[in-house]
Amino acid sequence: MLLVYLDDSVVLKGTFVDGPGFGAGGRVSLPGNPGGPGTFGWGGAAGTIAFVNPHIGLRGAGYAQYMPPESLEFQRRLPEVMLKDLALA
Repeated sequence: MLLVYLDDSVVLKGTFVDGPGFGAGGRVSLPGNPGGPGTFGWGGAAGTIAFVNPHIGLRGAGYAQYMPPESLEFQRRLPEVMLKDLALA
């Protein structure tokens, strides 16, 4: 069971968490997300990202420095792109 701690009133459109939820330890992908359900991780303030998908044994990280992090798709799309590149999606 994935617990989501963000209230429905929080505006997430266009951010790193647009679609997923936030549990006690960070971002969690919910069923139907491109990164795959059960993926968890965190995105940094300047575009960095780290994530783990324990169901398929994948962990990844991307390092960037740009502000604001929503100005590029790197942080938001990295898990999805990596899964596609590895033919896991």
